[in-house]
Amino acid sequence: MIDKEPFEEKEYRYPSDDVGGCSLHWDEISTEVTSLESWLEASNMLGKKHYEDAKPSHMWWGLTSKPQYLILPEKRAEFFSEYAKAYLRGERLQLVEYRSEPLFKLFIDLDIKCQLDDVDNPPTPTEILKPFLKGIAEVTIRYLEEGEAGTKTKKGAEEEREKEKETKPKEEEEGRAEHQETKKQRIEELKKKAVIAISGTGSKFTHAIHRNVNYKFGYHLIFPSISVEVSQQKRYVRELIEHFKPLWPVEEEATALKEDEVEEEEEGNQPKGRRGRAKEAAKHKEQEKKANKKRRTNNKKAGGGIIPDSIIENNLLEELFDMPENLRMLYSAKMLECKRCKSLKRTQKKKSNTKKGRGGGGGGGSAASGAPGCSECNGSGLRELRLYEFMGIYGCVNDAWESNVPPRSDVAGVRRQVDLCSIKK
Repeated sequence: MIDKEPFEEKEYRYPSDDVGGCSLHWDEISTEVTSLESWLEASNMLGKKHYEDAKPSHMWWGLTSKPQYLILPEKRAEFFSEYAKAYLRGERLQLVEYRSEPLFKLFIDLDIKCQLDDVDNPPTPTEILKPFLKGIAEVTIRYLEEGEAGTKTKKGAEEEREKEKETKPKEEEEGRAEHQETKKQRIEELKKKAVIAISGTGSKFTHAIHRNVNYKFGYHLIFPSISVEVSQQKRYVRELIEHFKPLWPVEEEATALKEDEVEEEEEGNQPKGRRGRAKEAAKHKEQEKKANKKRRTNNKKAGGGIIPDSIIENNLLEELFDMPENLRMLYSAKMLECKRCKSLKRTQKKKSNTKKGRGGGGGGGSAASGAPGCSECNGSGLRELRLYEFMGIYGCVNDAWESNVPPRSDVAGVRRQVDLCSIKK
């Protein structure tokens, strides 16, 4: 499962036939292409000889087209350097990365919908994520301790330990000391490997169902040293959901009563009137409310802090922790049409046609140019322009942010950040 050190540097030297190789790194070699898209086109192996059946490794998320590419593993070093150079040149990057098969880095896509009092002065992504980190760290440590056997629930692990105590003879004093020393060494190893490369972003957001939601925070949590298969990732996410479940309300089983609903009389039962049933439903709801409040109070430690009620009320756990097949790369954005902008342009066109005597109707046109006065995109015609910024490296065992963060001011630093946040093994 753990196949390399979290901060292990890969070989970025330019391949050479000369004895001893070349002293230059990809980071130091000036690019020969005009843009990252040009490099992708030149390096793309999708559909070419010997790769006819191969799956794409990346996709460019454009507004009108989404071309796919196959970048071979041996080109990855050059690719990360070119990506970093393009970012520092100020190019608008729109690249999505598919997970590698069958193994890929363990990762989580965490989306948190919020209700903020002031959307123009939101909290930082770190503040919103903080209450979740300790719980995520605890689940990760258990996952690593269980190893290839997969993640077990906390209760299951405790039961197994109790069973071992009953079946195994008591160890001698020397044996226990040796066991403690081995455990200490194991924890030290976990300290080195149980780290998460975290990137995040936030933006204004509207939801069709949750009308009170006005902001959304997104996080990508990637474990650089942990390689998993799909089934192992699913077990890990299930364990996360189970860990945080005590903080979330119990789903109400009762359905809302209609004003004119009348319960039919059944044999042996006295029919209840509408008021009686409504009273029972209200009592049941109040009991659930008290139970949920007690559960949240008794289990605050599960999240490492107090998770605001607005987050709990507006997010389902199954939607909170996502595990998609692809992930937007660090410093890349998805180009999507602004729906509000398109609607405004359609309305403006109807008014214009009506004045000219042509009647209403007509399409909304392309939203790429934007509509003046649109509050959603400021007239750009695009939404989801959020860039996932590198937030840092979090140590699960230490429950703290690491200090050795790659810089963002040079090619080597940005390339290292992108490498850490890549989901490919």
